[in-house]
Amino acid sequence: MRVALIALLALAATPAAAGAVPWSAPRSVTVRGLAREPAVALGGPDAAAVSYVRHFGGEDRVELRQGTVASLRSPILVDVDPRHGLDSPTLTYRGHDALLVWRRFRDANTRVLELASISHAGAASAPRAITGPPNAYSPAFVNPELLTFWRRRAAYTVAIAGGSAAVKTRLPAGAAFESEVAALPDGTLVAVWPSGGAIFAATRAPGATSFGAAARLSAPGGFARSPHLAFTPDGHTVAVWTQADGTGRALVSAARPPGGAFGAPIEVLPSSAQVLTVRALGSSAGDVLVTYISAQAPAPAGPLHALRLGPDGQRTAPVRTLTPPGERTRDASLAADNSAGYATWVTAGTGRHVARVVRIAGSIVGTVRTISGSDGAVAAPPAFSMSPRGRALIAYATTSGRIRLVTRRAG
Repeated sequence: MRVALIALLALAATPAAAGAVPWSAPRSVTVRGLAREPAVALGGPDAAAVSYVRHFGGEDRVELRQGTVASLRSPILVDVDPRHGLDSPTLTYRGHDALLVWRRFRDANTRVLELASISHAGAASAPRAITGPPNAYSPAFVNPELLTFWRRRAAYTVAIAGGSAAVKTRLPAGAAFESEVAALPDGTLVAVWPSGGAIFAATRAPGATSFGAAARLSAPGGFARSPHLAFTPDGHTVAVWTQADGTGRALVSAARPPGGAFGAPIEVLPSSAQVLTVRALGSSAGDVLVTYISAQAPAPAGPLHALRLGPDGQRTAPVRTLTPPGERTRDASLAADNSAGYATWVTAGTGRHVARVVRIAGSIVGTVRTISGSDGAVAAPPAFSMSPRGRALIAYATTSGRIRLVTRRAG
């Protein structure tokens, strides 16, 4: 389940100095073994953590390194499996403690989710299983108090309290693969998901124990999938997705006012735009930054574009191309500070893949910067976390099996 960890961060322009803080050179998080699937998180006042899965000595290991943006301490071993059976780490901070969830084999046919809490001093709790059979997929934190995941025919939220899993709530029938959940400022939960070629949504009111009835968001005709959510501090929610009509894939949105219901779908870009891999990030300035790949099927890679939507789901700025001419990518990760939004990606195609980052302030796209070193990056979106003041972590895996970290201090 793709889940939006949606930040309430301003994307409006502020003094030029906010964008002048440099990115560090990449440094190694791992040295030996074959590492993959990095996850990053920032806590207060200067806490930072990177987790990953590393195959070393014939076993899989879930490890975490924490410290500050400037310096990480030695790895903490959180879990070990003699099989190639650990994956999908997701990471967040609750106060000064890091919370880490990952998947592991329970038996030959079942993968369950496990949770551990790691204190600021580096003490890790024993892993606790928070799901049982059948298989669980795509764990992700909505916030430190809420985790989401899906099974083959159902999707769930799990409340996290005191470093342990508490109440589990199932999303409405039909929600499973590609479900996404967002937590609004007033405590309302909004969920979107694809089912049968259509997009549906449901809400859970603050204090309620279940989601309300599902409502269809997408218009009849075509095939809709890959919904994502963004929200603004005043409670507006914007859903975006792709909708194929046999000739291409359009970008479609729908908006929900505070306390209301989603309105009619809006075709933001026509099917000729060939939209793939949509991402969305809400802004305290009141708009939504959206990125997408433009590519002909079945090619999964293309140029990366960005645009802005108002709280009503209507486009408010022209499409900007983020990748340099001729460059392609498969996906991007978004984050923001109090001055701008940022997108990071890894190039696709033949040859050595490199990692990039770019600043997007309003309609102004900054200089695209290469943040990877001489080794090739795995062609997957980097893990990305950023604070309102501009502290940032970007982690990516290399084709040689290392995890590299790029940082930025507060602006």
